[in-house]
Amino acid sequence: MKPQNKKRSKTQLIRLILASVAPLMTAAIAVWGFVEGDVYQAVLATLSTLFLFTCFWLSMRLRPRQQAEMERLIEEKTLEAATTSREAVLQLSLPTVCVDLNGAIEWYNKRFSDLLGGSGIKGRLVTEISEELEVSRMIENKSNISIKISFADRFYLVLGNVVKVLRDGADDYTIVLFFLDVTAYEDIVTRYRAERLCVSNLMLDNYDEAFSKVPDAERGHYVAQVDRHVAEWAASAHGIFRKLERDRYLFLFEQENLTRFEEEKFGLLESIKEILPDKSTPLTMSIGVGADGEHFIDSAASAKSALDMALGRGGDQAVVKRGDAFEFFGGKSMAVEKASRVKARVIAYALRELVRGADQVYLMGHKNGDLDSVGASIGLFSALSGDSIPCHIVLDEVHDTVNRLLDRFAENPKYHNVFLSSDTAIEQMTPNTLVILLDTHRASYAECAQLVENSKHVVIIDHHRKSADFVQNAVLVYHEPYASSACEMITEMLAYLDPNRTLEKMEAEALYAGIAMDTKNFTFQTGVRTFETASVLRKAGVDTIGVKKLFQNDLYTYVKKSQVIGSSVIYRKHIAIATCDDQLYDAQILSAQVADEMLSVTDITASFVLTRAENLVMISARSLGEINVQLIMEKLGGGGHLNVAGAQLKDCTEAEAIEQLKAAIDSVLDQ
Repeated sequence: MKPQNKKRSKTQLIRLILASVAPLMTAAIAVWGFVEGDVYQAVLATLSTLFLFTCFWLSMRLRPRQQAEMERLIEEKTLEAATTSREAVLQLSLPTVCVDLNGAIEWYNKRFSDLLGGSGIKGRLVTEISEELEVSRMIENKSNISIKISFADRFYLVLGNVVKVLRDGADDYTIVLFFLDVTAYEDIVTRYRAERLCVSNLMLDNYDEAFSKVPDAERGHYVAQVDRHVAEWAASAHGIFRKLERDRYLFLFEQENLTRFEEEKFGLLESIKEILPDKSTPLTMSIGVGADGEHFIDSAASAKSALDMALGRGGDQAVVKRGDAFEFFGGKSMAVEKASRVKARVIAYALRELVRGADQVYLMGHKNGDLDSVGASIGLFSALSGDSIPCHIVLDEVHDTVNRLLDRFAENPKYHNVFLSSDTAIEQMTPNTLVILLDTHRASYAECAQLVENSKHVVIIDHHRKSADFVQNAVLVYHEPYASSACEMITEMLAYLDPNRTLEKMEAEALYAGIAMDTKNFTFQTGVRTFETASVLRKAGVDTIGVKKLFQNDLYTYVKKSQVIGSSVIYRKHIAIATCDDQLYDAQILSAQVADEMLSVTDITASFVLTRAENLVMISARSLGEINVQLIMEKLGGGGHLNVAGAQLKDCTEAEAIEQLKAAIDSVLDQ
């Protein structure tokens, strides 16, 4: 017997005992009255006894009828409540549906029928409304189903839960869903987002250089044309436009126009180039847009950061920053070379002060250091070694070409104990160690990323186009994407770092070799300042034949290069793609050399060579300028310059890497 039934039986027994005892007690009182001779008490007790027995008898006779009446009343109220509940659900203004654990519709109300627009709904799958209503997803949280869907040009918030039911004598489950129409709310949200304010900073990249060839009498005419182009572009978005300086503009507009600008690839970038008559030095513009800021000041800060990114990537492009994410548009032109060396002088003086305030200095390039990163480290060490501040070059594994260079420094006492491994550098690091990162601005690419992360004082000197994951909070940044190499930048700084110090011949050759490697013997990314820098190094005693020997290959390597070139395939008529056997000695250097040489083949405007290194597939990309290989490599997580770039793909085969490469090429060329 259930506990509840036991309790009910016990209560009934107590009531029966009390009903029986009361008449018996009054009868006893009546008898006692007759014995004592108290007639009044005896008569009163007798009448009470008769009354109680009568009540007890009537109660026993009427109890079954009362119980039946109570049961009938309960049934009526229960039926009434069930009918009311059923009608309430049927007439509920919210579309309501019950589905089984297979997603099939078991029951629905009229509103749901109207939603689907017809009959024959029972048995259909609820996923026909939306794939978001997959049963496995809904039952993740049985007590609270909340899913937003779009159906028939409306938005619904689907609420519900999983209910346990008795079906065919066994426990089963059904899912009850209510569809709340939130279209009006979504329209408000969409409108709010569309009307949020975007901030855009615009800057002419090369105002002085471009207008230097324009006669003074005509300059005002062309400046007015530039202003008119920018004003008309701004007017198309009904925004607020102001000219801040001769080469800077501020533009505020609603976010709904940003999508159109992105779809048009910021057409202003191309129209600006057509203004000046001299096409040899076209005027270019950089645009930085800040969007989705929580406050207006956040969008303004994002716009400034986006413009810095655009300029750091060589200009002639638009960068949109949403939160921490960057999107890039344009960037098809070569970086414009600056004639002034003022920045090099300012950076050199600032760097000198940072060095004097440090306990020690670590010079460090990128992983698998090449002639540019190592040569720049050696050149900067030569300028800083005269100070009393300890200075070291952090270097681990390098290519064979770099080893040939380092062999020349092995006998020089000045360079004894200068080169440290990453592990040793970490052990000897102090809180006041200055880390100077050369030829890269990405911590993940540094020879030792931990040194960059642990140091409070990081200096960046780099010439590669800026990437989204550049090192944040560096105390000093010297970033010039128009420079041919890090060695060129260091050579320009030497005269300001220590005017009285003279480069040794081998130090000058290390810098010259870095420039020669990155420019492919002064072919790519070479400007007037590159040749001026080379002439300075030549005066310091550079033996060009000796530098040439650093790049020599043996006959075996030369034959292998020819085999890789012969096995290449042509993609989209003018692009060569090849793979280099990772078993070859110094395969990474070999792949870069093959990519360079394939550009000498007729009709080839870009080349890509892939090689495997442990769990990575390395890609070397080269171009004659018609195709921007930097944009292609950025699609794969890499970067570089318009003509020279590279990328690393993790955990994939060479065949998979080739497919990803082709997809990236298509994405860039089909824009």
